[in-house]
Amino acid sequence: MKTYPNASILTLITQTDGSNEKLLYIYLNTIPDFYPSDKVHWYDGAGKDGKPNNVWDRLAIKQWTGCGKDAVMIKLFDELLSAKKFIVDGKEVLLTIQPYKVKSNSADPMRSRRETVFDSLTTENSPFIPQEFYQKENLQFLSGYKTGSTEIKPFYPLGFFEENFIYDNLKKHIWGIKEYRTAYLTFHGVRKTSQKNVGSKEMVGFYQQNFDSTSNYSAIVKNETNQEIGKADVDKQTGFFKLNLCEPTQKGKVEILINDKEEKAIEYVLLQDIQFNSHIANATFKDAYGRSHMITSEKKIRPESVPNFTWQQNVYADKNTANQKLSDLFQSILDYLGPKILIADPYFFGDIKEDSVTAELHLKDDQIALVNAMTHSALEKGISKLYFLGYWGRANNQLASDWHSKYEKFYKKYILSNKLEKYFPLSSIEFRNAQNEFHNRYWFSLTDQDGVEVLDKCVIITNSIGNMSELDIISITDESQLRQITRKYTGLFNNSQWRLSI
Repeated sequence: MKTYPNASILTLITQTDGSNEKLLYIYLNTIPDFYPSDKVHWYDGAGKDGKPNNVWDRLAIKQWTGCGKDAVMIKLFDELLSAKKFIVDGKEVLLTIQPYKVKSNSADPMRSRRETVFDSLTTENSPFIPQEFYQKENLQFLSGYKTGSTEIKPFYPLGFFEENFIYDNLKKHIWGIKEYRTAYLTFHGVRKTSQKNVGSKEMVGFYQQNFDSTSNYSAIVKNETNQEIGKADVDKQTGFFKLNLCEPTQKGKVEILINDKEEKAIEYVLLQDIQFNSHIANATFKDAYGRSHMITSEKKIRPESVPNFTWQQNVYADKNTANQKLSDLFQSILDYLGPKILIADPYFFGDIKEDSVTAELHLKDDQIALVNAMTHSALEKGISKLYFLGYWGRANNQLASDWHSKYEKFYKKYILSNKLEKYFPLSSIEFRNAQNEFHNRYWFSLTDQDGVEVLDKCVIITNSIGNMSELDIISITDESQLRQITRKYTGLFNNSQWRLSI
């Protein structure tokens, strides 16, 4: 018989805290491999000889990774939590561990026989973990799914954490996971005996387990009504099984029995007649952050909502990542509000600096983020009109008197040099000055009602373009609040003065 896999990998993510290491995240993962020794192997550059993987120098965040037998690694996991220390290649590492609760999914018998069994460590609203470690983009760099950060190195080994694995768990207040090995089951329908819209009449599969030589292992297929439609023995030498079914199947359940007692079961839906739509990419667009995107003739469906979000530039690993995220947030708002959009900001688009020697215009980071978002949204969803409503009486202390000529110079050059005339036709961007003072920043959608442009959806933006290092984005969903805001800004917009069209 084949030897059942018995290896687990343990990784700890810590932050130096004086002579201790704060435990930020811990994950024990079973792997499909065999480990021959009772001694833990610590990986080079991630714990071997007491040398961890320094992944984020500014925050002193490190990674320690070891491999060993399942039982040995489970014991190590438990002991380091209780003793608040562990030994790595003869060197003692002291841990600072926050209070936590343990939750196990094995309490649910239906889950435990179908999925991975694990314990999770949870802490509600913990200030223990640094804010930067909660940031999705930073974790994508750390997990190796984003590259190019000058500050962050990826965890070892690459791909150990699935994309957004840590982020999704932290959102649920989970900072530790201990997996237990369970038998592995996989199967699929045989294509040769598959009938379109009916299903397959054969099933093949693989079951991985420490087989008992005195027990009988069998696989059963049941249909949607829980009737048995096929049964076969599992080959204990290989783990394989093949079933001939008395009727074709698309949906049902595969059960593994030991001496006629169910040990594992997985429900299934066989995928058939898969189709995909293709369209020709007319061109590609490289955005302000070096990302290439296909330009297609197909306009995607607009999102029905936009999530509330807090953006703070200093919590990202580097400025480029922060600005890229800000631009993507702007785009999500424009996609949601479009194709007609009103940006009500007393400071319009903010001041654009002009070089006194070269006369070149230089945008600030958040201005670049917005222009980049406008371009993406116009290419992917379409923008037919974009209004900027400002108030010169408030803005004139911060904007140069020739602000409109700078706006015109920049936008016209940007559209022409990037060949975006098709997406920003003449007069699609317009700047208007309100006659009465306002302070808040709102982004609106406009809809046509009997030939009149009416403000509809609304998103609160808590800072002005040209002055952003942090920002809150809040979608207005309360109907009475929305009507109160739109009444005021409809009046401001309808009575505003035209200043510039591009």
